[in-house]
Amino acid sequence: IAAAVFASGGPAQVTPPPTTYAARLRLLLAKDDIRMAFVRRAEAERAQRLVALGSEGGASEVELEWARRVVAGTTHPSGYVIPRPLRAAAYPFMNVPLVLGCLLFSQSMVLLCLVQMINQTFNAIFNIANGAGIASGFKKRKVVRDLIPALMAACGMILLAQRVERALPWRGSATSLLVAYLSVVAAGVVNLTLSRRSECTQGVLVSDAAGRPLATSQAAGRAGVARALITRSLLLPLVALVTPTVLMAGVEGLVPGLKQWKVVALLLEILFIAATLAIGLPACVALFPATVRMPFGALERSAQAEARRTVGDGRVPEHVFVFRGL
Repeated sequence: IAAAVFASGGPAQVTPPPTTYAARLRLLLAKDDIRMAFVRRAEAERAQRLVALGSEGGASEVELEWARRVVAGTTHPSGYVIPRPLRAAAYPFMNVPLVLGCLLFSQSMVLLCLVQMINQTFNAIFNIANGAGIASGFKKRKVVRDLIPALMAACGMILLAQRVERALPWRGSATSLLVAYLSVVAAGVVNLTLSRRSECTQGVLVSDAAGRPLATSQAAGRAGVARALITRSLLLPLVALVTPTVLMAGVEGLVPGLKQWKVVALLLEILFIAATLAIGLPACVALFPATVRMPFGALERSAQAEARRTVGDGRVPEHVFVFRGL
């Protein structure tokens, strides 16, 4: 559901989400504007108020357009202002130090595990902050409960993958890339599933087309997490690993002596990774609409009964809507 609906605290007509991949990608690229990573909480809350008031608040169309962009890039659809390091616009650049650590400490098991622990901690917190479950409430105890097993399991997957790679009788860049991809995917799947498990077990809010909350649904939560697994845990690591490798191979082919300039080569690789993540994350996430449209009959019986109690049996919509999270 549109961020402005939740921010205003009342029902409003929801603008239909983009129906084509290109339109969704353009919207996400605008949302991931790097300037959104530096917007302060007070400015984000002011933008929420401007969007809620609309033209009646006396703001110009230019101010309203900027406010809408700020709300889209800084605010969870529930109205919660996402901390700056955990916003989608900051995601690629928060990962640069982690990528640098992986490149520098690839030969040290202890240091690499430390970097991966930091990496998985950041990903778990990012999952929670941008998931659909946070709309139902934010409790530190539950965050820690979901974070600790996600972190332990993800780091365990990384260690297991490293042991498997060292035990393989054959070596090569393709093998290393495949093992790296499988380890990142395994860790990412476990991390995302555990850090957002409350969406599957406790459910997320579903609304009608006007933005009115109807019920809490576990089926809707599972639908959102499943899409996040496909886009962020399966596709994004593939894009992030393959694209920089191909680009570096192409540059090394054009500049044969590049490997001798280790610092330049390292900085160039980091640049390729950051650019790939900056474009790759929205490119993967755009495969599915941010707002999932579900038939009312797809909800579990308890959620259907709750919705009927909320609006009356004869006013139940054919479809419900749920924000699926990143």
